[in-house]
Amino acid sequence: MVVLSGAHSIGVSHRSSFAGVPSNPANRLYNFSGIDQSLSNAYAFLLRSICPPSSNQTFPATTPFMDLITPTKLDSKYYVGLQNNLGLFSSDAALMTNATTKALVDAFARSEATWRAKFARSMLKMGGIEVLTGTQGEIRRNCRVINPARTTTGAHPVVAGSSGSSGSTEVAAS
Repeated sequence: MVVLSGAHSIGVSHRSSFAGVPSNPANRLYNFSGIDQSLSNAYAFLLRSICPPSSNQTFPATTPFMDLITPTKLDSKYYVGLQNNLGLFSSDAALMTNATTKALVDAFARSEATWRAKFARSMLKMGGIEVLTGTQGEIRRNCRVINPARTTTGAHPVVAGSSGSSGSTEVAAS
């Protein structure tokens, strides 16, 4: 998990994933008496300036980079950021709270070659996870939400009566 978290080195996140909405446990900026203490004060100030408490209405498309150091490069600087309390998500900060995971963060911060090799192996391994087909799995219409229940015929509303270019109506798990 520590290795794969390095994918947070590239890309952006929506505000709701880290600053949340009222009473959201993901709220690292406004759910504490102050800020989440695992965030650098300067980073929290920056995030609060681009994601004010009312930004869901004012700035709905606020999407800060997940890695402040090298936001457009897949590299191990993400781990250097974690060492400096620059992890955007609670899951990032959690990697620094356990001696075993912290040791891995430190090792990947020191050696990008080590991280790259382990990341490549982990991605290949993850790609080998068995894909479910037919009634064993489904394609989510929205990756964050489980689809509505299947119809009484067992067909899924998303794919019922539809077919792909091959004519198959099987679906894969998300």
